[in-house]
Amino acid sequence: MVSYLKNNMTNAENLKSYLCKAVVEYWRVTRSYERNLLNLQNSSSAAATIRNSEKKIFSILADAGLKLILCEGQEYSPNLPLTVVNGDEFNSNEDLLVTQMIEPTIMDGNKVISMGKAILIKKGK
Repeated sequence: MVSYLKNNMTNAENLKSYLCKAVVEYWRVTRSYERNLLNLQNSSSAAATIRNSEKKIFSILADAGLKLILCEGQEYSPNLPLTVVNGDEFNSNEDLLVTQMIEPTIMDGNKVISMGKAILIKKGK
């Protein structure tokens, strides 16, 4: 019985891991489209499609007990669940903002399932 429960937990964890990977890739694609909307001929339709798809993804994640965390615009703190891509450009005592998320953070309750990646800027720039 214990082996059965362990296998089922492992399967559930694997499914969440795969779901997280798929969501990260989807998120990257939608962000790419958002950045390029001005170049698209029917940008308002594309924007609406992206927003609708994003709502569906958030709902699917919630159904699986997962939450997507985006920190864009927040003051940077070392305890944020993300990896800083350009951290070597700053001193530790500088006031920094998260300017762009490269990948979202995905949480399962209080546990980080997929660590986000972000770019920082100095406040006031």
